[in-house]
Amino acid sequence: MNRLLILYTALMLVASSFAQDGLPQYKINEGVDVYSVETLYLDNDTKEYITKKVFVKKYGKDEFKIIKELVEIAEKKRIKEKPLCNFYIKETGVIWQYVYEVDLDRKQIRDYFEAQTFMKLQKLTEASMVFTLDKFSFNIRKSGSWGTTPMYLNDPISGSVTVQSKDNKYRITVSNIVFTSSMDLNFGGVSTNGNDQTPLEEYAYNYKRDVFKSLFTSSGANAMNNLLLDLFEIKEIESITSDNW
Repeated sequence: MNRLLILYTALMLVASSFAQDGLPQYKINEGVDVYSVETLYLDNDTKEYITKKVFVKKYGKDEFKIIKELVEIAEKKRIKEKPLCNFYIKETGVIWQYVYEVDLDRKQIRDYFEAQTFMKLQKLTEASMVFTLDKFSFNIRKSGSWGTTPMYLNDPISGSVTVQSKDNKYRITVSNIVFTSSMDLNFGGVSTNGNDQTPLEEYAYNYKRDVFKSLFTSSGANAMNNLLLDLFEIKEIESITSDNW
């Protein structure tokens, strides 16, 4: 097979792992001794366009070594960025993120969350609201998997909650999630004592393989997703009326 075609095929795998809104754009230039590969993609965190450039030496061991690395990077990124019940593996750890659609304007959404007492407002900007969730206890019956819900979901949960809103929609991101153990237990090889704090990653993340743990995939993710969906759903907005009439 033509070497340029091999490289092009490998690059397409990389490109598809970064794809968003029609991006990335990429091109391959063939020089005398090297291939020059440029990839432009939109970074999901910074919302900025980033250009990556790599040179691959022709007819040498490095060529196929880099092609192999490109494919491995693409596959790892594809696995990491594919959500599991709205959970994502990020560089900072496991986060939960969901976009709700509601028949409310942006101000109503912000007012609703600012009035909630189950979490404490830490930072308010035009772009977002950041709260602290401190040892909140779920109503475990809302997990949707009564009888198979992991024991750690009975423990109080803490973390950082970011609310971003627009008219008719809002996005919740929960990060730095930890559970405070209320009893001695052992789940999936993770042992805790009363009052121990255990990050979600200990239950959910396989550090060696850089993927979600099988026990979290089979039971914990779905149950915890249902609890978080219920917790951050806007259920009722009180009407604000004026006495001036």
